[in-house]
Amino acid sequence: MDARTVRNYRDRWRAVAAIEQQELRALTPAEHWRQLNRLARLAGAAGLAPETEVDTGEAEAWQRWARLKGAG
Repeated sequence: MDARTVRNYRDRWRAVAAIEQQELRALTPAEHWRQLNRLARLAGAAGLAPETEVDTGEAEAWQRWARLKGAG
């Protein structure tokens, strides 16, 4: 591998990172929450995040929030 190949490789990944940052900035807060919730559910399904009392309470809070949002 020569220096030019390495530089081009690095520059391409920097361009990818810049595009990813632009996409993240364009997301709404609701979209950020949906992504975070998806990851949390995936971790739970994979056994990486065991259910705890705190998790249960949080789930109940989200359900209440969803009901309130639907009522408005």
